[in-house]
Amino acid sequence: MKAKKIKRLLSKNYFYFTLAILTAAFFFACVKKTDELKQSTHTPSDTLALKPPDSSITPPLRCAYSPDYGDSLLCGDVSYSLNGINYVVYPKNFPGNGLGTYVSYPEGLNLNPNSGAINVTQSESGMIYEVGYVPRGTTDTCFSKVIISGITYIDGVHVLTDNDTLVYPMYNGNPALKPVCGAGGLFSTCSFDNPVDAGGVNFTCNFQDIKIDTITGVISLDRSLLSGLFGTHPNNGSQKVATVYYRLGDCSGYALRKIDINISYYQRLSNVPAGLLNAVTNAQKDLLKALYSRQGIEGREVSTNPRPPHIVIVASY
Repeated sequence: MKAKKIKRLLSKNYFYFTLAILTAAFFFACVKKTDELKQSTHTPSDTLALKPPDSSITPPLRCAYSPDYGDSLLCGDVSYSLNGINYVVYPKNFPGNGLGTYVSYPEGLNLNPNSGAINVTQSESGMIYEVGYVPRGTTDTCFSKVIISGITYIDGVHVLTDNDTLVYPMYNGNPALKPVCGAGGLFSTCSFDNPVDAGGVNFTCNFQDIKIDTITGVISLDRSLLSGLFGTHPNNGSQKVATVYYRLGDCSGYALRKIDINISYYQRLSNVPAGLLNAVTNAQKDLLKALYSRQGIEGREVSTNPRPPHIVIVASY
């Protein structure tokens, strides 16, 4: 009996002894590896050297060059729009010319691939984007989430016989933030589809028979059809792309912004191409992932669903 106790005690002591040895070995290996990383330098063939990673960024060795624009919410500036000047922001951690490429997803962000500059004025607003930096000679990409402040519309299929006739604007890529304007809205001062902002009455959505409320930005699909958006007898697959110009009393200070929309028509749900239904579904899923994923789009398949948002009108089932 005593021999068994001694055997168990030795076995237990051997386990802890082994664990201590492995822990010590791992610690010294990490210290050695860290020293090697600190001592190593990377010099591209053109002799331009990368700046050392910012140790304040976590994790420093993996995503030191995630684009940093000072704030994830980019608002624009009314003083720029009043003077006809584009509002442009630059990454604060730009590593240097020719050392890598900037990429973004989804389409709609006006991004300079060389400098990482974002033209806020010319970008599609109200959307969540992932902006990445790829160091030259690697396939590693570090992403940062960027929101172009403003409204957009959610991709969706609207069946009129279900009384699904209204399309509401979405603020900052978040469908929970509504209503945006009007009674009980986020902002008391809003303007949509103003002829001056659109460059003339002929370029307004309402003139093109897309009936949008000039205060709330809500689009009435049944009124648009009755107004002749696709003629008196719409054909399956009829389509129109238009630009909504608007101003909000938000962080932009009432700066002029815009969002393109794509509206198409089908008589029955069975007439809608499967590819289009899948694209709309994927766009909605991507929106949720962008809202709630902390990892961004790194490590997952990226939808190629193009912008602008697609509003599909279906007369009946």
